[in-house]
Amino acid sequence: MVTGLGDVITWEPSMGGLIALMFRSNRGAGLGKVSSFLTLTRAGGARHLARVLDWGVFPQAVATQGVPDFDESFIFVPLPSMGGPGTVDTLQKRPTISAIQVMVDLQGPIGH
Repeated sequence: MVTGLGDVITWEPSMGGLIALMFRSNRGAGLGKVSSFLTLTRAGGARHLARVLDWGVFPQAVATQGVPDFDESFIFVPLPSMGGPGTVDTLQKRPTISAIQVMVDLQGPIGH
């Protein structure tokens, strides 16, 4: 699964749950078991997910640029991990897959 900010959420069997790979900040975060994650998304855990995934800028970007298409994400240009400010005015809609490829090429894979 990919978020609207180009983060990849994947199941990591060796870790026993879901992992978020946040390329924009070049870090990973544990999200717990699949059932816990799905319960949080349904039960109003938006504040928790906003804190863990650091997606507070997403609603602001949607308000100014509109909802990204299904194959797009908002990407910081330049990336915060590469010295960019990480502010809503530096978010640009980009094709998700190619944006992730560029982020990995620039900063390397995320160790988790």
